Amino acid sequence: MHEKLYDVLRPLTEGMIMDQFRNRLDNPNLDSKERERIMKYGVSLAGKQFLPHITLGKLKNPADAKVIVDIKPRYLNIDLEKIVVGQLEYEGQMTWADLIESS
Repeated sequence: MHEKLYDVLRPLTEGMIMDQFRNRLDNPNLDSKERERIMKYGVSLAGKQFLPHITLGKLKNPADAKVIVDIKPRYLNIDLEKIVVGQLEYEGQMTWADLIESS
């Protein structure tokens, strides 16, 4: 499913590489496999190294991290058969969507 999501979502990023990973590309000792993942996916933990996760939010002020720093993550296993990706507009309407099914 990760590869199917990549096929749908990566074109939307217009080849963007996150800054923290772009900086790694300057390192001549960077592992060739990691370099390849950064160039293909825009991040280093992708493909077989991908760690599935759901981002629930982003802190506006990094100083607020003290509120959540002691929360211990809970890991759970879920089986996904389908996932919908899309774009929500300001009022919450989905302007486009794509259904991705696991094989």
